[in-house]
Amino acid sequence: MDAAILVIDVNKGIQTQTAECIVLAEILKLPLIIALNKIDLIPENSKQTRLTKVSNLIKKSLSNTTFKSSPIVHISATQTLDSSQPHTKFIDPLVDAIKLTIAAFSNQNINKIGQVSYNDDCLLAFDHCFSLKGQGTVMTGTCLKGTLSVGDSLQVLPIGVQRKVKSIQVFKKSVKSITKGDRAGICLVKIESSDIERGFLASVNSINKACACIMPINIVPHYKNTIKSNSQFHISIGYETVVARITLFAASDSNLYPQISDSNYLLSNEFLAIDEIDPKSNTISENKSSFSNYFVLLDWKSPVYIPISSTVIASKLDTDLAAGICRLAFYGNPIYLISDKEYPKWSSSSLNLFRIKEKFGKINRIVDENNLIGNEMFLNSSVTSFVGFSVDVLNDLNLVVASGVIEGTFGQGDKFKVRFPRNTDLYKGLTETPGPSSDKTAQINNNQQNTSKKKGMTTPNLISELPINNVRLDSVETIKNKGKNKSKLPKIDLGSLRLRIKYRKFINVKSKIDQNKHFTHLYQ
Repeated sequence: MDAAILVIDVNKGIQTQTAECIVLAEILKLPLIIALNKIDLIPENSKQTRLTKVSNLIKKSLSNTTFKSSPIVHISATQTLDSSQPHTKFIDPLVDAIKLTIAAFSNQNINKIGQVSYNDDCLLAFDHCFSLKGQGTVMTGTCLKGTLSVGDSLQVLPIGVQRKVKSIQVFKKSVKSITKGDRAGICLVKIESSDIERGFLASVNSINKACACIMPINIVPHYKNTIKSNSQFHISIGYETVVARITLFAASDSNLYPQISDSNYLLSNEFLAIDEIDPKSNTISENKSSFSNYFVLLDWKSPVYIPISSTVIASKLDTDLAAGICRLAFYGNPIYLISDKEYPKWSSSSLNLFRIKEKFGKINRIVDENNLIGNEMFLNSSVTSFVGFSVDVLNDLNLVVASGVIEGTFGQGDKFKVRFPRNTDLYKGLTETPGPSSDKTAQINNNQQNTSKKKGMTTPNLISELPINNVRLDSVETIKNKGKNKSKLPKIDLGSLRLRIKYRKFINVKSKIDQNKHFTHLYQ
C-alpha cells in the first residue's frame, strides 16, 4: 500500500471509525487524500458555506498529525455515476489530488521507484478468490515484493498448500510474469475457492508461521485506557486478526534492540517486568530509570503466517463504538517470532523477568562513624540472602544521607551490620540535612544562631539537640581519664531516619534475588 484515500460523509464529519482510519494511515506512514463525499445532499444555496466549515473542522482535527497538509476534495459518488451529470464535476478533484500525491511520492522516493530485486522471494497479497470453470481458481491481489512467473511453485496461505502458477492476467491480458507493485489475477489448480477468501501467495518456505512474537511497543496517542500485562488484545497481522495475551517488559541496555532477535540473547538476559502502561500520562507502573527500551510479548497460541516486515496492530475491538473512543492501542514490528515448533517450550516464563523491590528498616544503634546496626528489615526473610547488598540511609524528607553495605547478621533476631566506606563520616552525614531545609527548620536555626551570638555561645546543629532514640556513638577520639575528660557525644534522632535496600526479584526463578549496577554503590 503506497497511499490512502479517506472518504468522509460531509454530513457526519469525523466519526470513531474515521478517526481510527486516520490512526492506521499514520501508523503505516501513508500519504493521505481526504474526500468529502455526498456533497449532492447539501442544498445548493448553503453548499459552499457548509463545505468550507467542514473542511476547516477537519483541518483543525488533523493539525497535530502528519496529515495537517493533506489535500481535501469534494466529491459525490452518486452524481458521478449519474449519466445525466458530467462526471468531471464530481470526480476530477479527486483524480487531480491522486496525480499530485503520486508525483510527490515519486519525487520523495525517486531512488526506490521502479527498483525491483529479482532475487527477493515473491510475496503477493490476494483479497479476492473465485473459481473459473475449466481453468482452476483465480486469486486477485497485489505483488508486494519479488517477481512471480508462470510455472513458479508457491505457498498458498493460510491453508498452507503448495501449488504451481498456471497463468497470470493483468487487466484481462495474459502475461508471463509480474513484479513488485503489479495488480494481477493468478490462476492455480486443485484449490477450492470456498476454502479461502484472502491471504498470501509466497515463495516456498519464505514465510514462517508463529504462535507468538516479541516487538517494541509504540503506544497510539489517542488510546486512553491503561494497557496491562496479562490482559488480552485483538492483534491484526496481515489479513489475520487473533486474540493475544500480552506481557510487558523493559530492557536496560540501550544496545539491546539490534540483538534481541537472537533467541539465545533473549533467554540469557534479564528484563524488567512491567505491570501496566498509562497512555494518558505516558508512564509505567514501575521505576523506569535506566530503562529505555520497552517491549511486549504477544501470545496468540494458534499458528499465524507473518510476512517479513509486517506491522502488528493491537486493539480492543470489543469496545462499544458508541463510546466514541479510539480502539487502537499500540503497534510495532516483530523482532522475534516464536514458531509453532518452538512454541511448546515457550511462555512468558521463558524470559528472565524481574521486579524492582524495596525493603525498609530502622537503625538500632550507631557503632562508629563507619558502622551501624539495623533491624526490622528482615522480619519475614533471611538476612543472609542480602549480604553484600547496598543500603541507603534516608531522612524524613526521603533523601539519601549515606550509603553502605550489609556485612552480615548481628546477635539474635533480625539485627544486621551495615558498613560504610572509609571516607564516609557517618555522624556528619546523619547530622547534616542534604538539600534545602524546610522554612521552619531554617528559621529555628537562624534564631538559635542569633541568640548564641548575643550570648557568645557556640550552638550545635539543630538535629543534634533532638531526642536520642537508643543511640550509642563511639567517637574516633578516645575517652580520656576514665570519664573526667570525655569527648562530647553528639545526639542523633534515629526516629527520623530509616534504612532502604533496592533489589531485583526474579519472577520465574524461585528465591533468586540480586542487585545489579543500577542499585549498587561502589566503595573504594
